[in-house]
Amino acid sequence: PQDRCAFLVRLGALSILLLPPVTFSQMTAIPADPHLASPGAETKTQQQWLAELNTDRQSVKRQPDSAAAWLKLGKALHALGENDAASQAIDQALAQQPNAAEALILKGSILADQPQWTRATDLFRRAVAASPNSAAAHLWLGDMLLRSGDFENAADEFADASRLDSRNS
Repeated sequence: PQDRCAFLVRLGALSILLLPPVTFSQMTAIPADPHLASPGAETKTQQQWLAELNTDRQSVKRQPDSAAAWLKLGKALHALGENDAASQAIDQALAQQPNAAEALILKGSILADQPQWTRATDLFRRAVAASPNSAAAHLWLGDMLLRSGDFENAADEFADASRLDSRNS
């Protein structure tokens, strides 16, 4: 245990252990991956999400085979706290595109909040494999590895996330 703490202190990661767990909506408020962040997502009101939800439901009816439409619906449902319905919508997106990193990350984040960390970790590993340049995928995988006590691999994932995050350029 002391070696693990020394290792984390050397990396400057001890502060991560002192922070409360972060939900997907909190992580997307500070976009770690420009491909995942919706412009203005952090400033949308509940009314705006509800309006988007209605539009997204219509899109899914018009295009039931569109992974993008299902994912957009899942995002809106998740933003409104409807995680069961969001999970079902994301499952539809993944049925169309099994390696869609954004859908894998969103589904994994919902599972992480439940907490179903083993299943979430598997989805984050798939997201990293599908999109190795996604800082968000590495960040989420690092978080799950940290929670499970795999400190060295967590540190590697956090380093990858930091390296890939455009704000660190």
